[in-house]
Amino acid sequence: EKYFQEHPERFVRISLKQIAVPKLKDHGDATPIKADPAEQQEMHRVALRIQKEAAAGWNLERLQAKAYKMANNDAVPDIDLGHPIPEEIPVEYRKLVFDLKPGQVSAVTEDDHEYLIFKCLEKHAIPPDERKKLYGWLRMRDSRQSLKDRVQVQFSEQYFSTSAKEDQGAASSGKTQ
Repeated sequence: EKYFQEHPERFVRISLKQIAVPKLKDHGDATPIKADPAEQQEMHRVALRIQKEAAAGWNLERLQAKAYKMANNDAVPDIDLGHPIPEEIPVEYRKLVFDLKPGQVSAVTEDDHEYLIFKCLEKHAIPPDERKKLYGWLRMRDSRQSLKDRVQVQFSEQYFSTSAKEDQGAASSGKTQ
């Protein structure tokens, strides 16, 4: 209970939807090797328009389908991200997502391949009967991360050959290192 009082932000669950807008259009087999900046800008404008429509209360599934139709792509992803806690959201989106109020739509953000728009449907503190289990998971996760942060890996170069040529020479002479 003390840990919960000190870290209430870790004990929040959010009902989350995500609209993804591809950065590039699908050109079938003729997909260009290099990204076209004009096409990327066009898809960014599409994402901004869709974000405004989502904020105005339009149907998110239809907006997702519209985004993929504009990208000439039939593989429309599901928009439901479930009910994650902060640690289940990638760090780069965590603040953006958990600062949203219920009913609020995020600004357009991006990853390597798509523009992303999030909508918070509901947000609530985790009930007391679920906190103990989550507390154990969070503490284990924190301990594991702390351990990872403290471990320093160093390689001794004497155990590794410096070139493939030396490996071939050793192999042909029957010597091994």
